[in-house]
Amino acid sequence: MRSIGFSCAELQTAPRVVAPDVAHVWRRLVSSGGAVPIRSLSREVGWSHKHLITRFTQQLGFAPKRAARLVRFERVLGRLNDGTPVDWGQVAADFGYADQAHLIRDFGEFAGVSPSAYLASRRSQREVNSVQDDLADVS
Repeated sequence: MRSIGFSCAELQTAPRVVAPDVAHVWRRLVSSGGAVPIRSLSREVGWSHKHLITRFTQQLGFAPKRAARLVRFERVLGRLNDGTPVDWGQVAADFGYADQAHLIRDFGEFAGVSPSAYLASRRSQREVNSVQDDLADVS
């Protein structure tokens, strides 16, 4: 499984100097869970769609659409880590994906595995950790 390299929370608190309008767009993306359309954000800051993409990319290293996808994906991971049973179609709908195929695409791109493989790896990690924890309690 591939790491996405940072969490949205880490990026949000990273010591970067960015234009106030870029910071506003980032905060809106995070607070909306990546659901605000980029065109709406460009109107909010008074920039053209293209100018917003250029400035955001220059200052943060990736386009606002990718940032929205990362924010959405991180929220999905949080949901999967809560241990409740997973209905992938419902998860996709709950977190603003157009369909399950888009969710699966993001898993492949950001985690390097399918959603099922991700869950299986999480289960096996918990099982290993619980055995290690049990052994530590015996010592």
